[in-house]
Amino acid sequence: MNLTEKNIDDIIQKSNFSSFMNNSKWEKLFDSLVKEFDSVFIKYKLIGREKVLETEFNFVDFYPFFIEPILYKEIEWVEFPEKTLMINNKRISKQTISEHSQDITKIKNLINKIGDFDIEKYNGFLRLYGYK
Repeated sequence: MNLTEKNIDDIIQKSNFSSFMNNSKWEKLFDSLVKEFDSVFIKYKLIGREKVLETEFNFVDFYPFFIEPILYKEIEWVEFPEKTLMINNKRISKQTISEHSQDITKIKNLINKIGDFDIEKYNGFLRLYGYK
């Protein structure tokens, strides 16, 4: 389900979210992460949705998109897992599973150099909030 900007703004307003991010901060964050680490594995939750998604993030999309057609302003939070399993290939007969590790302490240190963000570190995860 793709939301319009008006739908997104309505959800934000009705939910009484506090905003911690904007497009410029998201772009600067992901640009710095991709330059430093080539790619990062993330889990993310979008406002107004229950499902948590995951991906390997290895390039910054064109403004204002996080991952087209998802807008930066839709991101409720992003998690950087220390370890993750990724399913390769959507076709079941050709699927493989690969395990990936990333140093979330290095990721946190880079994030702290970029600016002031609302971050929590727990149980092998680093979570950065867009809204809370």
